[in-house]
Amino acid sequence: GRLVVSQVFPQHGLRLGAALRATFTKKGGEVSIDAATLAPLKLKRGGTVELVKLCGALGLSQDDKSATLVFEMPVQYHATFMAVDTKKYGLPQTRSRKYLLAWKAGTYGGLDEATVAASWKKLVQSLETTLDHPVEAFLLPDSSDRIRRFRDVLRSPIAQRLAAEQWGGDLYTTNRNANTRYFLGFRNCIHMLPERD
Repeated sequence: GRLVVSQVFPQHGLRLGAALRATFTKKGGEVSIDAATLAPLKLKRGGTVELVKLCGALGLSQDDKSATLVFEMPVQYHATFMAVDTKKYGLPQTRSRKYLLAWKAGTYGGLDEATVAASWKKLVQSLETTLDHPVEAFLLPDSSDRIRRFRDVLRSPIAQRLAAEQWGGDLYTTNRNANTRYFLGFRNCIHMLPERD
């Protein structure tokens, strides 16, 4: 009455021999799988089933991005994450990152998953500190010689020719990502500044 993984595509992180235990969806939560659930598949001992047919029998929609097969594994892990704004940690940066903590079940003794996650988040938040200097103090002014030279290089015929040769056209105006924030910013840097600083 159990389904066990017998074949795995190289790009899938699934362990051979893992037994299917349940399904999970955001809407329905975790639902255990038993012999009655698998009965419509009419599987014989040692038989196999395609993933598409299995999902259909379990009522999982391919359009549901939260649909997950839950397997019994010899080792269980828990995970939690939190967003960290680096400028709150004394770093001269303005970006926000998400950090993940993953731990093997039982690593922290009898502490449950929620307690470990809350303790880690509290520890990270306790590391918050103010910047000794404002972020702007670490940025070069527009009048900097380094900035001027960088703009000159971007405007140069060599840079434009290199883009044309490698991409078969003007990389910054004709490629399929031409209107992303990165390329719009690049075009502003090249074309919308005076010829000389």
